[in-house]
Amino acid sequence: MSRVIVLFTTVMILMISWHSDGLIMNKGLIASTLLHLLFNIETNNYYYNNNNEILKANLPEYLERTINIPSIKKKLKLIQGFSINKNKTPSTDGDRTGTYTWPGGIELGDKLDTIVNVRNKKVIELGTGTGIVGISAYFRNPSIIAMTDGADEVLSIAQKNIETNLNIKLKGNIEFSEFKNKLSIGKLRWGNNDDIEKWVKLYGKFDILLASEVAYEHRSIDLLLGTIKELLKDEGVAVLRLTPEITDDSRGFDSLLTTMKKNFDLISFPFIGDANSQIFVLHLKYTK
Repeated sequence: MSRVIVLFTTVMILMISWHSDGLIMNKGLIASTLLHLLFNIETNNYYYNNNNEILKANLPEYLERTINIPSIKKKLKLIQGFSINKNKTPSTDGDRTGTYTWPGGIELGDKLDTIVNVRNKKVIELGTGTGIVGISAYFRNPSIIAMTDGADEVLSIAQKNIETNLNIKLKGNIEFSEFKNKLSIGKLRWGNNDDIEKWVKLYGKFDILLASEVAYEHRSIDLLLGTIKELLKDEGVAVLRLTPEITDDSRGFDSLLTTMKKNFDLISFPFIGDANSQIFVLHLKYTK
């Protein structure tokens, strides 16, 4: 009970001082306080000045999350990014967005069987993030599951999650690693011809492409769709799991659908999941 009282008091104080002069208490401060009180996780705090510049940001790098995937009867243990104190660097070629497990990935990993049959198929995933979709696909026995991302830090997290949940040891490095020619993970930057050619040379073109929550930036959509075209067989199918509210810089589906119809045949647009979530799955079929 005392912990609840302390927790309530702390939240009230933080709310009152949210817009105080000088330093502005960022939501990271509340997060770190709650973590300490509820879970005994020691953290430092976020502090921002009036220009919204980070003065101190030392929240824990990663947290482990257990996610139940009923369709494969597995509980996946996934490490994921927590703090945002890492900036973009030339070596990462991306940000930390993929270090978090998004709800769309959880749903696609669980509902995959209702959308497409990956058994004995060559499957590639774009924007693997923490690896939840690719790992879930692995349990459905594709001939190969190739998991890709453009950011080194994201790939590092996904590799750890693969080894933990599949109880295997990957051979290779951050650019490319594999397990018995059954699963591989490595770098693929959308629109980068060298990266695309590397994967096609390794496995040929793919039967199925999987991606979740990958169309949230308007500037990357053409690169994404162009990469899909280059990776798929003529009769291949791409499954994109998207959320309208965060699609195309919050423009929604309208402009995205217009762009996709220029190069793809929308063979289905089914609704899956909670009706209140407004979450949909797109099936795409490449047409010459």
